[in-house]
Amino acid sequence: MPLPIDMILVRHGESEGNVVHGKDYRGEDRSDVPREHGERHTSDYRLTDKGIMQAKAAGEWIRKNIPGQFDKYVVSSYARARETAGYLDLPGAGWEIDPYLAERNSGDLMRISRAEIAVKHEENAAIRALNAFYWNPPNGESRLVAALRWDRVINSLAQRYSDGRVVIVAHGTIIETAMMRRLHWTVEDFLAWKEDNDPRHEVHNCQVLHFTRKDPKTGQINPSVRWWRTVCPWDLSKGEGEWQAIEKNLLSSKELLQQVEKFPRYIA
Repeated sequence: MPLPIDMILVRHGESEGNVVHGKDYRGEDRSDVPREHGERHTSDYRLTDKGIMQAKAAGEWIRKNIPGQFDKYVVSSYARARETAGYLDLPGAGWEIDPYLAERNSGDLMRISRAEIAVKHEENAAIRALNAFYWNPPNGESRLVAALRWDRVINSLAQRYSDGRVVIVAHGTIIETAMMRRLHWTVEDFLAWKEDNDPRHEVHNCQVLHFTRKDPKTGQINPSVRWWRTVCPWDLSKGEGEWQAIEKNLLSSKELLQQVEKFPRYIA
């Protein structure tokens, strides 16, 4: 069953959690964060004023560049995603809330600062450094497990809307999973992308990603997703928005063996 002809993914706008976690990354003082913020589950985080602005900008870009109604509108059950979907203000939208689109579960690391993580989970951080894709936070889920949730959602949509257009509002990790799938990245490709520190390669708040089976030049429908573009509507310097072709590279036996040579073997 082919995927939908058009699949538009939108990350939620800046949330309360993004602000607090940003302080963690920058090593800033968090004493001004209200106590109540840390007493909620992260699914309850709302958008900031900036996040609302970003969502409105994303909606304006979609209405202008991908006009018309979609066949399916799906949104994560988290508050910040639902709020973003509402502020997109897409004409005729009827949103289905899907909990399988929830952000990756970070378990015991959910509400503590990076400084606390370094002290309380030093050994686990060392395990993460070995391979962040397969790493499982204490009582949380790995990126690999989160990817299975994405697969469930998209396989269901493919069965019902293979000839339609679908828009999905979700979270950074889920959208990164979709990119990895659709762009045919290996785990090594993904980790290299995450570590290159190019702002054009990040999934920013309210980043819009458009995957399609329709040739942007001829309008011909392809059996598989072959083109994509990405844009950050509130800051166009963060996403170019130009169509790019997707190539699926199948590896020969020789190429597979060449790939694994970069991993040292210590036992004969």
